[in-house]
Amino acid sequence: MKYYHNYSHPDLPPRGKESPRQTGSFAKIAHRAIFIRSALPLGKIRKGVILSTNLFVMIFLFLISSCNHDQEEIIQTNDYPKIYPDYVNVTIPYNIAPLNFKIMGDCQKVEVIMSGKKSSITLSGKYKISIPFKKWKRLLTEQKSDSIIVKVSALSGETRKKFKPFVFYISADPIDPYLSYRL
Repeated sequence: MKYYHNYSHPDLPPRGKESPRQTGSFAKIAHRAIFIRSALPLGKIRKGVILSTNLFVMIFLFLISSCNHDQEEIIQTNDYPKIYPDYVNVTIPYNIAPLNFKIMGDCQKVEVIMSGKKSSITLSGKYKISIPFKKWKRLLTEQKSDSIIVKVSALSGETRKKFKPFVFYISADPIDPYLSYRL
């Protein structure tokens, strides 16, 4: 296979001749065909890299400066959140299904952080919180005979309301395998 190139380079054989390196593996030949045939002189490459880097930086700065976060007022309350079903300060077995709930009242977005000693789960939703099964099981197993602290905050208009944290007490006793119930 003969390899022809468009410009002369000190490391390359003159045009029309086959070098010993070109008779090697297909990968070497393909590499030379892709990279040397399409290479620009070094000055143009540097200018292109600098131009593309400057363009990337300018676009990045534009995107960062165009982000406009409205300041929201944060209100800390001493009340527990009004959730349905009411799971505030309950004791649950370590193998119970996820305790999904919804916030009662007018809110646009709800954020919940359930934290134990080793790990935590952060969830958000419009007004309803659905806990992923695997994350819930892992958190309960880690917190067996301990507790999970649940922090709830709700956004309503431009006001974020942070409620008093409540606790799920995790029992070391499993749920009865033949009885299923929901609180």
